[in-house]
Amino acid sequence: MAMNENGHKELNYPVAQEYMGRVRDAERKVEQLEYQKANLRMMLTDTSVHLSDMPRSDSPDLQRHQTIQAKIDTLEQEIAAARQERKKTREETGMMLCRLSRPVTQRIMILYYFHPNRSWKEVANELGYSKAQVLRYRDEGFAELEKLLQTV
Repeated sequence: MAMNENGHKELNYPVAQEYMGRVRDAERKVEQLEYQKANLRMMLTDTSVHLSDMPRSDSPDLQRHQTIQAKIDTLEQEIAAARQERKKTREETGMMLCRLSRPVTQRIMILYYFHPNRSWKEVANELGYSKAQVLRYRDEGFAELEKLLQTV
């Protein structure tokens, strides 16, 4: 057993940790792409303000507008693909978590991994447990999940 920077014992369940990490990664990827799209939309709004209905030749603003719109279109395709991947990952992981013996462990794993901006402390507060207890349940879940994943 390794010790982390806080001096606590750190259990090592690489397969289970990687498996659960896929869910958080999929969630974060969708969030990141949507954030990029929102930023491009703001840039698009900024360039639209400078364009008028008056006929004129292609200006750098119009070209910039078209470039940004093309990037948005590409991002929308990437977002759709990322959402599909997220859905698939969530379904697979959810089915695997249903096989865990303790409902509280299932709930803890879902609350943390399916919500990438949530901390362990927030999960503990939501469930009325101490953070230490939540981490013990998590470790039990990792141990059980590690065994389940080896049989799949």
